Amino acid sequence: MKKLLLIILILNFNLSFSQEIELFYEKEYEGAIFPKTYKTTYFKNFPNDKRFTPTKTEIQELESRLRIYLKELSANKTNRGNGNEPNIWRNLDKYVRQYIGFLDENGQRIIHVNFIWNHYSFWNKIRGY
Repeated sequence: MKKLLLIILILNFNLSFSQEIELFYEKEYEGAIFPKTYKTTYFKNFPNDKRFTPTKTEIQELESRLRIYLKELSANKTNRGNGNEPNIWRNLDKYVRQYIGFLDENGQRIIHVNFIWNHYSFWNKIRGY
């Protein structure tokens, strides 16, 4: 009986505090779509009523333009401080993404993307990175 009670408590805890995030995998990228109901304090300028859940179609369109856009920025060096930073567009396949949708003051849909490095060397993996 104690084991059953413990399992029920653990399940209840996980269900009440987990938030539904959709994970997906494409050939060139993988990521997570955060729903409009996802609670975060990271984006204080975008209240929860100004949020939307990005669709896979919107993300595919964003991703189809992303590499070209970043390559153009890199050529103009507008996204590089002293010029020693890496060309991110060359390594896009080494990042996993987080997609969060917001509405601006005009109601236009904006998808914020967090890029998380996911390609460590063998030695870095041994060190625990």
